[in-house]
Amino acid sequence: MHPSREEDSFWSGRSRGARWLSFSVITISFGLFTVVASAASRDNAWPATALGILAVLALGVCVLAWAYRGTVEGRGDGLFAWLDGVPRWVGLALAVIGFGCVGVGSYGYFAQGREFGAVVQYNVVGFGTMAFAQLLPRIRWRVSRTEQRRV
Repeated sequence: MHPSREEDSFWSGRSRGARWLSFSVITISFGLFTVVASAASRDNAWPATALGILAVLALGVCVLAWAYRGTVEGRGDGLFAWLDGVPRWVGLALAVIGFGCVGVGSYGYFAQGREFGAVVQYNVVGFGTMAFAQLLPRIRWRVSRTEQRRV
């Protein structure tokens, strides 16, 4: 990829502020969902369980980042440099989990008439996972000139 194009990428270079903005908006969203769940539910286990699931996901990714530190050929453009060792598939897995949770919560509420607390719990996990995924690097692996010509 041409160096100037890489700098203009949404996820790196001059647009890093856009990632911080995205992370902030999603974090505020799942924070508000947590507040709504706490206020609307008589059972505080709903928001506590959702935040517990997010904590387990975050802890797992941090352990993975520590285990894989120093194994990346090129530097990633993560918002926190120490997460640069996280493999690319982890971010994709978190995105799938996040979108999946929000989708299941929405389907449960609109199609199945599920309890509001359960739907909010799905949304807390979904938006929280998406916010956490924003911290992970977008790693640009070094490619040889021969591979660049193929593309």
